[in-house]
Amino acid sequence: MATFSGLRSQADSLRQWPIEFGRLMLKHPWLLVLTVVPNMIAPAIEPAQAWLAKTALDRLTEGSNTFMRDELIQFVPTVAAVFLILGGLKLAGKIVDKLYDERLFITLQRTYFRRRGDIRSSEHVTRTLNDCEQARKVADLIQKDIWQVVIGLPAVIIWQLNLASEWVLPLLLSTLPSLIFVIYFGPFIQRWSHARLRSQADVSNSVGDGNEETMHRHQEGYFQATIRFELFKQGAEISADMMQWLGLLLILLISPFVPIIPAELNAGDLAAFLVNIKLIGKPIQGVAKMYAKVRESYPAVVRVLYPDSPN
Repeated sequence: MATFSGLRSQADSLRQWPIEFGRLMLKHPWLLVLTVVPNMIAPAIEPAQAWLAKTALDRLTEGSNTFMRDELIQFVPTVAAVFLILGGLKLAGKIVDKLYDERLFITLQRTYFRRRGDIRSSEHVTRTLNDCEQARKVADLIQKDIWQVVIGLPAVIIWQLNLASEWVLPLLLSTLPSLIFVIYFGPFIQRWSHARLRSQADVSNSVGDGNEETMHRHQEGYFQATIRFELFKQGAEISADMMQWLGLLLILLISPFVPIIPAELNAGDLAAFLVNIKLIGKPIQGVAKMYAKVRESYPAVVRVLYPDSPN
């Protein structure tokens, strides 16, 4: 009974890891705020590129189908302003992201040091470096990834509704194959991420024992786990982009039978749609990266926050 109670208590603790990790993130609140703000603003502004494309092509297809040079020059200040703002936000975001990453990495190392259990000293070194670095990546979800989804996706849809509402349904349907493939790859990513961490610890222990033959065997295990891990991780992220265009192709193929796409295509509306389908790819890739990152980092988070748990 005591053993069962202990296992249940341990399982309850593991389910609390998001709350516990969140508390560690909030140890540096101002850095976190400075990291989040640029990543919130940029996805809301990016769909303005679709508006620029639509406006330009609408003028191009009016009247003589040509631009006057002076009309073209009028777009320069607006285009420059949009891209300067986006560039500045991305630069600021990357710099503050790096500062926050390093502070969180140190916090995770200190947390592990206080909780380290009865583990061989050589493995302590591996967990303090590799596991803490891997666990730190969970913070990327709050720092930047989630904003591409919760702000970027609605922003693209809102802009598309204002530009050409009849294209919203095809825009959303084209994302479904991407989401299906992302979910499929997730368990494999977590499995091989865990295998890599275990292999790294085994290599460290072999070095501590001075056993070269065992070290070589564990190095080969790490190499094989890394290949499998990268295969599934990159497969998830790349397929998220490729499957989106496959989804669009399927919509085009069934459109003669199911009127999803408008029968008459306006050049400006089509241009806005093509820009937005590329922009909506970012949130969809964001979903892929978020899901893959959670699966990838979960084993490391458990090994850092709960050193005595079975892993």
